[in-house]
Amino acid sequence: MATTNKLLILEDGAQITGLLMPQAQSRGYELVTYRDATGVLVMARQLQADAMLLDSQLRGAGSVIALKAFRRNVNTAALPVVAVLGRTGPKAEDLKAAGAQAVVSEPYDARKLFDAVDSNLQAELDFTAGPAQALAEPAQVEATEAANVIDTPPEPAFDRLTKLSAQLLMAPVTLATFVTRTRQFFKSAMGLAEPWATERGTPLTHSFCQWVVSSKEPLVVDDAREHAVLKSNLAIRDLGVIAYAGVPMTGKGGLAIGSFCAIDTKPRKWTEDDLKTLHDLAVIAETYSHPDPARHRNAVEAASRILRRYGPRLRDAEREQLLDIIEEQTLRLVPR
Repeated sequence: MATTNKLLILEDGAQITGLLMPQAQSRGYELVTYRDATGVLVMARQLQADAMLLDSQLRGAGSVIALKAFRRNVNTAALPVVAVLGRTGPKAEDLKAAGAQAVVSEPYDARKLFDAVDSNLQAELDFTAGPAQALAEPAQVEATEAANVIDTPPEPAFDRLTKLSAQLLMAPVTLATFVTRTRQFFKSAMGLAEPWATERGTPLTHSFCQWVVSSKEPLVVDDAREHAVLKSNLAIRDLGVIAYAGVPMTGKGGLAIGSFCAIDTKPRKWTEDDLKTLHDLAVIAETYSHPDPARHRNAVEAASRILRRYGPRLRDAEREQLLDIIEEQTLRLVPR
């Protein structure tokens, strides 16, 4: 049986879909039309689309926004996107800068559009371009610098959290990582091998955390060697990162500036409790780089959730550490 490729078409109307429909089956494509630029990333993931045709004349800057979102998210970065240029809307160079692999100009027909998609299905994409673009944006750089954590000494508060994470998740490696536009810095690391433990960081060629920051979403990977984007990341070869679960740590303006993550050196199915615990520990970690009353209240609630989640499974030392965190965060809420 011939393989059918799923082609997601993002357009306000149905002009492109109508043009392609008569040839879709013979060209080996199933067409799915979608009209919401803000939700297309989720749709592409749910659909498991093989490629996308993008109408550049979407309302406002919808096409550029959609492209940037695709390139910043590790789950869609490998999806080829062909933009269809119209009389209005962004220019070809703007669409390519935002992440389109190809731009088809008017006049166009079904054959021209299908040929453009076909030629890019097997394209080798640069998976560092999207995150790098997001990490270099002025607001992102400002938020990272405002945290004032890059290249600072180890702190017991952060180390307590990565140690707790390693114990509760039974993970070989846990990190509190902050990401700049050129590298990632380990504010705290448990179980990390040398020379990385001493260097306390890596270039972005060895970073999964950059995708957590660029997409502002959790990243959960059972086996990175089978991931379309991450399988080429040098962290697999040099750091032994096979399974990864990371959640954003936010800074100024709510922007993600780092990832609180756990790593396994073998394939692993991360549980719902694992991810909830990482999120709660990230909430606590944020108070050390950006203290404020709201964050301290959230940290008290996060530590309390961990206590309830693990209950009698907690060892005495773990329970004491969580109670210490609650007391510490509560005291910060009391005016002096």
